[in-house]
Amino acid sequence: MSDFLINSNLIFSLVDSGAVVLIIVDYAKYFDSIKFNKKVFKGLNKKNVFIRNFLIKLFENKKKVCARNIIDLNSGVIKGTKYFQSVSYSKKFAVLTISKSRVGVDVEYIKKRYLIKNRDSLSFYRDWTYKEAYCKLKKKNMIDLWDKKILYDLPKKTKLFNGFILTVLSQRKFNLYTYKYF
Repeated sequence: MSDFLINSNLIFSLVDSGAVVLIIVDYAKYFDSIKFNKKVFKGLNKKNVFIRNFLIKLFENKKKVCARNIIDLNSGVIKGTKYFQSVSYSKKFAVLTISKSRVGVDVEYIKKRYLIKNRDSLSFYRDWTYKEAYCKLKKKNMIDLWDKKILYDLPKKTKLFNGFILTVLSQRKFNLYTYKYF
């Protein structure tokens, strides 16, 4: 984690102005440096511990945030703060969004040979990442929405990078600022 140059003041000034900050990390580069004690991090995998440590480092200059509050990455809320987060993983990448309003994010590796119902893979993955991000934003289960039609009316940003696609959703219009660590 010491390899990261995190300008937390810049990140939080963007978030406080209403933007959503997207952080993309090739966490595989940092796996060996993660101290992983199964007793301390009960129920977490190395990816979650990495994101937890990243959030603690991000908040260290702004406000002391108890590690216990960050561990529940599924809640969407960074307890003890006015911020929300959403996390997704695919292959070696972790993506993290931070915002002042509830957000959802999903990242997927695009398998070019993957076709479903005569649709091209990019179209399929665009829909899939929207639905996954929607579930995180609304705190719904994907199975509950499997056969339901979702209105595509939420503000979204979709990005393609290194053979991956990601979608970020918010409850309001937003500007997206991206930081890449890979």
